[in-house]
Amino acid sequence: LLLVLLIALGVFFHPMTLRFISKQLVYADRIHFSDIAFVPRFGEDKDGELYLAGLEELRRGNVKGLWVEEYNILELSVIDILKKMARQRGLKDDLIKGVKLPEIEPEKSKVLTELARKAGIKKIVVLVPEYASRRYRILLGNLAEKEPIFLVNPIRVKFFTQEKWW
Repeated sequence: LLLVLLIALGVFFHPMTLRFISKQLVYADRIHFSDIAFVPRFGEDKDGELYLAGLEELRRGNVKGLWVEEYNILELSVIDILKKMARQRGLKDDLIKGVKLPEIEPEKSKVLTELARKAGIKKIVVLVPEYASRRYRILLGNLAEKEPIFLVNPIRVKFFTQEKWW
């Protein structure tokens, strides 16, 4: 009887527990005007929602430039694709820059920090899916130096729903 009661409680509280956990995944900084927006590569972002959000930040004038983690799709650079999209939207394509980063997450943040320091950038908005925002806050928040300042902006993407993420 006790076992049946425990299973019933587990089934009843399990969805609520998972919803609570999903809310803990999302973190958002208060975003102000920044020097650049940075879009890391996410293989799950098949529709390019993060890149579109980056172009929108550029269009609104919230950032001076857009940095994107560089990689190729079918022998086409994602930077070339984004520059073409920027021109179609009436934006200057020279505001978009590709950044080569290592594959390991902690190394990415160190290299990005060094590149930003060399370029004189003081504030960076990092555009990530909601589910990765807390991870990026922890990853980028652990950098001891004061500049550049990293602000995490979670982007709502259709491949992640908080209510049914499990």
